[in-house]
Amino acid sequence: MDAPVQFQFPKKPAAAKALSSWMADRKKAKQKDEVHGYIESYLTAKGVPRPVKVHEDDGWHFLILGSARGRVGFVEEAGDLYLHVDALLLDKLPSDQDLMLALMRELLELNASLPDAIRLVIANEMVFVMASRRLTDLSKSEVQESIESVMAIADALDNTFIEKYARTSRQRKA
Repeated sequence: MDAPVQFQFPKKPAAAKALSSWMADRKKAKQKDEVHGYIESYLTAKGVPRPVKVHEDDGWHFLILGSARGRVGFVEEAGDLYLHVDALLLDKLPSDQDLMLALMRELLELNASLPDAIRLVIANEMVFVMASRRLTDLSKSEVQESIESVMAIADALDNTFIEKYARTSRQRKA
């Protein structure tokens, strides 16, 4: 039996690859600009104060709503752009095992009841309320709703979490 015939398909020319890459970058830039405008209009309309001496040159917007401190911006992952909103609940995890266990349980229970892409997360030694949404076809109201939801949840929970879990009897070991 003869070996099957192998076809050599032409490779994509370098110019076509460069054009495709340029078009993808241009589309991402347009998405960023559009969503950046949505963020700015929301923050301005709400009169959301921003911390003093915070630079927003890198595209992140820092904001305060009630007692919650948060930020909103863009992240790129696997070639896709995502709107990322997070707000701080606890800036240090408790060292006591009993408190840590109670904190983990409460985070899991709350995560089961949170809407959309919002979740409570532990990152390093901190606890955040966070939402991450793909930018493709994200409307102005969806951007505003993501920001407002994260900040409102953080504002509602941060004082309680600090009161319950910020006390500790010893330094936490890494």
